[in-house]
Parts: sequence; C-alpha cells; structure tokens
Amino acid sequence: MGKIVHTYELLEQLGQGGMGVVYKARHIHFNEIYALKRLWEQYSKDPAALKLFLNEGVTLRGLSHKNIVRVYDLFSVSEDYYIVMEYIQGRTLSEIIKRETGPIYRERAIKLFKQMLEGISYIHSRHEPIIHRDIKPLNVLVTADDTVKITDFGIAKALEGGGGHASTVVKGTPVYMSPEQIISPSTIDIRTDVYSLGMTFYEMLCGHTPFESSKDTTPTSVYATIMTGKVPPPTHFYPGISDALSDFVMNAIDKEREYRFPSANEMLKELERLERSGETVYQEIPKFVPPKVSEVEYQRQPKPEPKKPESEPETKPKTESVHSKSRETSAANSKQSLTSNENRYYWIWFVVMAVTAVALYILPSLLVRKVPTLPAVADSVAVEISAPATKAATTDTAISVKHLNEMIVVEGGVFQMGSNDGQSDEKPVHFVTVGSFQIGKYEVTQELWESVMGSNPSNFKGKRKPVEQASWYDAVQFCNKLSETEGLQKAYAGSGENIICDFNANGYRLPTEAEWEYAARGGNKSKGYTYIGSNNADEVAWYRDNTGRETHTVGGKQPNELGINDMSGNVGEWCWDWYSKYTSSSQTNPKGANSGSGRVSRGGSWCYEPEYCRVACRFFSAPMYGGTFIGFRLARTK
Repeated sequence: MGKIVHTYELLEQLGQGGMGVVYKARHIHFNEIYALKRLWEQYSKDPAALKLFLNEGVTLRGLSHKNIVRVYDLFSVSEDYYIVMEYIQGRTLSEIIKRETGPIYRERAIKLFKQMLEGISYIHSRHEPIIHRDIKPLNVLVTADDTVKITDFGIAKALEGGGGHASTVVKGTPVYMSPEQIISPSTIDIRTDVYSLGMTFYEMLCGHTPFESSKDTTPTSVYATIMTGKVPPPTHFYPGISDALSDFVMNAIDKEREYRFPSANEMLKELERLERSGETVYQEIPKFVPPKVSEVEYQRQPKPEPKKPESEPETKPKTESVHSKSRETSAANSKQSLTSNENRYYWIWFVVMAVTAVALYILPSLLVRKVPTLPAVADSVAVEISAPATKAATTDTAISVKHLNEMIVVEGGVFQMGSNDGQSDEKPVHFVTVGSFQIGKYEVTQELWESVMGSNPSNFKGKRKPVEQASWYDAVQFCNKLSETEGLQKAYAGSGENIICDFNANGYRLPTEAEWEYAARGGNKSKGYTYIGSNNADEVAWYRDNTGRETHTVGGKQPNELGINDMSGNVGEWCWDWYSKYTSSSQTNPKGANSGSGRVSRGGSWCYEPEYCRVACRFFSAPMYGGTFIGFRLARTK
C-alpha cells in the first residue's frame, strides 16, 4: 500500500468489521510492526460511535495481560481516528474451527479456552469491572504456538458501580449473546460474558453453535430458542464429549444467570478441577443415535422448592408409608424367592458348562478327519450386526477386503484449479498440469489401518468406516508401513518438519493438493460438478445434515466420473502440501510451499455444511493434530 499515516506506513489490510478497518503497519522510525485500526469515515462524525471507538482505545490502553491484545497509542489525522495495537501473527478462532479443524480436539480446546478464561478473568477482576460484551470465535486470535489473544473491545464498557451507566443498546452477535443482553442490555453484568464464553466453548467442542441449523438467527429467534429450553447439550452434535464437560458448558449458558458460573474465574477453577479428576476425558464410545432436535431439551437440575410453613399439615403420610412398605415387602419376597432357587440354578449352570467343556475338548479330534478344508474367505465380508440400516451399510456388503485398498488410475492432464465463487483462498483460478498417478477409490478404512498399525484411533468405530483422529504424521507413517508390507519403496524419509517425499518411489503416499482436486473434479473426464460427481451434495457426500452426526461406511454414496467415492464429506483428507496462498501463474505438478504452519486437508467432513464439501474448498491444520473430522486416502506415482 505504501501510504504514510502519522508515523506509520500502511502495508496491507488485515480485515474489517462493523466499526472500522484494520491494517498491518510499520513504524517508519523504529521499523516495528503494528496493527492500526481506523474508524469508518461515516462514524467519525457520529458522537456516539466516536465515543465508543475512543473508549476501546482508552480501555485497552490500561490493560496488560498476555491473553489480551495490547494498545499502544491513539491518534487522529484529518478527522480519521486510529488505534495503534499489538500486531498478532495468527488467525481467528473462527478460522480454525471453520477452515482447519471443525470440532477442536478436546485437549487443545481446553488449552485454548483456559487462556480465554484467564484473559476475561483479568478484565472482570479490575476495580471497575469491564464487560467485553462480544466474546465470540471471530474476536479471539490464535498464534502459531496456540497463544490466545482476545481483541475487539469496541463495545466493552467499564461498569460504573450502581450508576445505570451501562449501554441500553443491544451490542454483540446474537448467537453468542445471553438472553438478558438481547432483551434488556442495560441490566447485564459480567455473567453475560460467562454465557458468551460458554457458547464459544460449545462451538469449539462441536464445530458449530446449537443455532446453526436454524435459518433465522435474529436476536428474537435466538432468544425464543433459549427461553423455551430447546438448546441441546454439546453431546447432541458431537458424542465424543464427556458428560462432565457437557454439563460444564450447559452451566455456563443457562438461560437464567443466577444458575450460571458467577464469573470467568470460577469457570477456570471448575475446568481445572475437572481436568485434575479426569472428568474431561471421554471414557466410552457408545453407539451414538442422535435425538431429533425438536425433542431435545436440556434439563437443568430442578430449582429447590420453597419451604412450607411449619404449621402446614402433612398430606397423605400414611398412604405413602403403606405403599412404600408394600413395595419393600414385595422386593423382599422377590429376593427370597430368587435366593431359594439360587442353588438349583447354580447346579444346572455347572452341569451345562461341564458338558460343554468336554464337548469342545473331544469333538475337534473326532471331526478333524471327516471335515474337508474350507476355501479361504479372506475376500468375503462379515457384516457387523450393529451396523445401522443405512444405504452406506447396505453398500458395505458389496465391498470386499481386497477392494478397500483399490487404486484408481488417474490419467494426467490440465485443469483449472480453484474457484472464483468460493472462499478467498480458492482464488485466483489458475491452470495446473498434473502427471498420471493412482489414488485410492476409498478413504483408508479402520480395517485397513488396524491391519497395518495394530490399533484403531477412531472415535466412530466400524471396520468399513474411514479411519479418523489420525494426524498428518500418523498418515505418513501408515503410508511407509503399508509400502514396506507390500514390498514397495517407501516414499517418506526424515522426521518432524523435515519429512521429505520421494515422488519417484513406487510406494504409497498422500496426494498433493493439486492431485487431490484434479481427481475430485473427475480428471480428464470432468463434467465440472460442484461436488465430486454431482451438483447435488446428497447424492455424493455425507455432510452435517444427513450423517446423523457420525461418519459412514465408505462407498455408500455415488462415485464421481473416475469411480472415486467420498471425496466430498465423510471425513476430510490430508494432502502432502504445506498450506499457502495460490498464485495466478500456471504450474506443473505443484507440491506446495517448502514450509508452513499447517498441512492442507480437503473434502469437508461429516460435521460440515455442503458449502465446505465442494471440490475447490481448502482447509489446513497443524500436522500433529487429528480429529474425528479428518482422515486420508492413499496415492501412488507408479
């Protein structure tokens, strides 16, 4: 940009919001990088808006906490007003949820959330407590090392004790706002931030808020949903959350503030207690059958009934006592009856087990010469009795074990990579040439994974379901082990950020991002569909609205032009590349940047909306993290 404002050179625009625009800037004397926030011109002449903007500068200038963005200066030039802030090199929590991870892995989510609680506890504990009023993922910045920085205090206001000076204007984002902030903003206290924190943690754990299935997220609609008790617990959307952690969230977002945590500090203490006791860890993985949203209502512990006056007579004590005694007598008689038969059942059981043991010992030796050797059944499929009666489960019976590692030959060609109609990082559309390669017809299944690695990290168990909760490093290790098992050359060498790929090796590897998109589009047979093989997501993808909140058997949806399944939805898929922005220049067999903070993943997942399951949509995540939303498929050069 190069424009000089005061003593700062504007380098690039970082973002913009309802009240202003933020630039990356360099101090021309100190050569230091800052973030400059400028108030929109239309507001600079509005006394109320200007006061609100300047209040942000003054408020933040007096704060000093590791989890709050620092403010260093406040100035005006030609009726333009600027705040000079700490420059944070990172991305918003919203970007992490929507573009990198979906639901954030529990340990990481707690680590990030505790930092948020520490920052908000700091502003709540000041002599004049400060209410943020707009806590949400978009206002939380996260650095490359997962340090949290809370920003955007433009609507924060110091409470002036007992004075009624709080704003009477509804400020905030409806889905994160407490009911009292929606209906009566002049009455709020720090517990409105507790609610917003709870709703943000809800989204971190589930990948979305409980209101996202609704087309109407206006304050009135959100308030009605809250007050009618139809906000489901996080476990409704994402089963891999402990009951204690789910209760923690629901306590924070109670519709009545008297039943919430009294402060962010109390939330922090309780979360740390749950961690120490191991109650944040999900212990079991039951078969999850999600209830209908319309039937879900979070049941809070009943409020204590008011005590009756001592003079009030007791009612029906004798009747209840008789009934109680009758039940106890009946239970005792039943127990006595069971006890009298206990020995008889024991001896029957003993005889049956003895006969069975003898039979098992003798029969094999009698039958071994009479029963011919059965043919191998390695290619047959044993259908799991517990599998749901879905289209995916039915299709499973047609997929043999050997076909789970079936590779599709993709003839090389030229295609236009990216999209002008999607997210900003899908632009610019550019020409890419890729050579011929092979790619898995299906995502790597749990059965295939376990046969190579010996264990199964997945949350949604099922032999023919895609493996998930495998990090990028895990996927690389799997590729090498499978190659070794089949006597092929290993594609990967090195460790950590220094892993290299030999694309001339004949072993298994992850596809490059360009290979992935080319194959998803149908290669040289492409018909230009939005998703893989169709413009209708329901035909080809398992996504948020049709999954029942879990992954599904591979091959359960229609394949694309090349015969490849599940590249839209089900689980996202790791690619080789470090994430980086596109360039407009044509490329041949691109393999991404040489380094970065995140590895690319593609395809959306079971917990994403169709928009994020498009063939052009891009994601990235730190390579050490896995999640229930991400898996991978294999590729080979030869």
